[in-house]
Amino acid sequence: MSGGARVVARYARMLKERGHEVTLTGLGAPALTLKARLKGLMGKTPEWREPPSHYALEGLPLSLVNGRNALVAADVPDADVVVATFWKTAEWMAGLPPEKGKHVYFVQHHEADFPHADRARAAATYRAESRIIVVSGWITGVLKQEYGINDAALVLNAVDPQLFAPRAPRAKNRRPTVGFMGSHNSTKRVDLAVRACEILREKFPDLRVRVLAANAPNGDYVMHDWFEPTFNPPQEKLAELYADCDAWLFTSDIEGYGLPLLEAMACGTPLVARPAGAAPDLVTKENGVLIESDDPARIAEAAARVLSLAPGEWKAMSDAALRTARGHDWNDSFRQFEAALYAAADGNWPPRPRFPNCESQNAV
Repeated sequence: MSGGARVVARYARMLKERGHEVTLTGLGAPALTLKARLKGLMGKTPEWREPPSHYALEGLPLSLVNGRNALVAADVPDADVVVATFWKTAEWMAGLPPEKGKHVYFVQHHEADFPHADRARAAATYRAESRIIVVSGWITGVLKQEYGINDAALVLNAVDPQLFAPRAPRAKNRRPTVGFMGSHNSTKRVDLAVRACEILREKFPDLRVRVLAANAPNGDYVMHDWFEPTFNPPQEKLAELYADCDAWLFTSDIEGYGLPLLEAMACGTPLVARPAGAAPDLVTKENGVLIESDDPARIAEAAARVLSLAPGEWKAMSDAALRTARGHDWNDSFRQFEAALYAAADGNWPPRPRFPNCESQNAV
């Protein structure tokens, strides 16, 4: 149910609707450990169930391989193009024979930065001879600086106006309200959002704080009793949560894109964002505040400026956020994505330039 999976599922569905033959292949039930096999002999092994996913919501069948830790050529149909969507799948793609299709790597984050990833292996996937599609200018910059790659196709994400839209004309709340995304991922810097809200409450004693998260924090970050959390809400409830806020806090250190940025704006909610992912591409002084700092006091100060706006001034900022989001249409993004796949399949991708003197040790 991640934002990245939402994007993959949307493109897969739109490709099918355009008449393309699309197969979604991945891993299903993991290989059983010795302990699990022994429990199975005693009839105590719980049945594995496919978890909820954006693929199911888009009505897409999955071809899942059970009991293994990697995909091989026999698991993948012959095709014009094969697309990897995660660094491990990019490793598997590198070993596929030519009849499985031209290799395309759909990069939604610099996964070599993930704390839980094998960083050397993840970095190696960007150096492989695959065509790369990225979702933000930030990733384009990382690939050029760190790996000397200057031929990635940039296809910005979009937002679904039917799912993410204000349910009524926006107006500033009588009681100041902010929201943020809770996460156990340390790179999301939820600690900054929490501390900023603590500081904001000193200025606005009646502050409401909406927290949207997949799961309860379990000690990963502070959840005050005056916060109002919503865990794993139905997709149709997301817009209501975003639109309940006067400002949305985005405090990540790194992001490939950061779909909550666009989702909040599509609901008419101004942003207070650090410059991660697509924030520099989206946030302006008209639709929010971009804060180049990890100081929660400065984040709180920026949020306080938004919360202190007169109703008419706040409405103008909200309207600007809405206009920005509506400028990111799935049909436009899909046409660019499809064109990149055609270029890969037809061999029309430009030769990859290399920059051997780029700053990183990772340069090829």
